[in-house]
Formats: sequence, structure tokens, C-alpha cells
Amino acid sequence: MDRCGTLEGTIRPVGYGIQHYMLTTKQILMQAKELPELFMTVGEELKLWRMLRRLTTKVHTELDESYVDRAQKIQAYQIGHDAVVLDRELREIQVLHGEEVRQRLPLELLERQPSRVFKMIRGEIFR
Repeated sequence: MDRCGTLEGTIRPVGYGIQHYMLTTKQILMQAKELPELFMTVGEELKLWRMLRRLTTKVHTELDESYVDRAQKIQAYQIGHDAVVLDRELREIQVLHGEEVRQRLPLELLERQPSRVFKMIRGEIFR
């Protein structure tokens, strides 16, 4: 961002829009490459997304709304035929291939041992 407040690159909409307005931090705004990334304000969501972006740049974020400012939650992070779901009710991360749940990881493992979570997700996605 230059001194006038202009971003250096464009944040791609990738099928989403903003209906009214949206608030985010400067750090998230500077790092965002796609519009759904501006929605990620919860630490686990952002950490998981960054982890998946280390695996591939082709991570598609599925929100529960097509307008980012109206979205309530992230449905899944999609990588090809695989999906990574952050289930807050069950307090787990699920790695799916199609409809099949291949791996369930406790959410607290993401905080305690993120490198282990990264290796387990990578192992399932690149099987």
C-alpha cells in the first residue's frame, strides 16, 4: 500500500461480492489475494487457510453467502476434489475427499501442534 492508501495489487472477487460495506484490519487487507480472505477474522480460520496456501495456491474458500459482508461462516476450504472443514460444534478439522471423511483432527491440535496438522492434511490431500 502506498502513502495514498492504494493497494499494490487487485483482490480478486472469485464469485463473491460485497453488498454494503466491510471492515477488516490493514494486515488482512494487505495479505488478501481473494475477497473471501477478508472474511477470515478468527485465528483458526486464518491459520488453516495460510497452512493450505502453503500446499497450493489453488485453495477455494466456500462461504455460506455470496456476499462476503453477509457471510456468517466458512463452509470449507476446497482443493480440487478435497475439502478441509473447520467444525466448531464438534471442535474438529475434517479432511474430506468428495463426501468421504478421510481424517478428523481435534481443533486444539491446530493450536498446540500446527506443523503436525499441516503434515496430516498434506498426507491426506496428496495421497
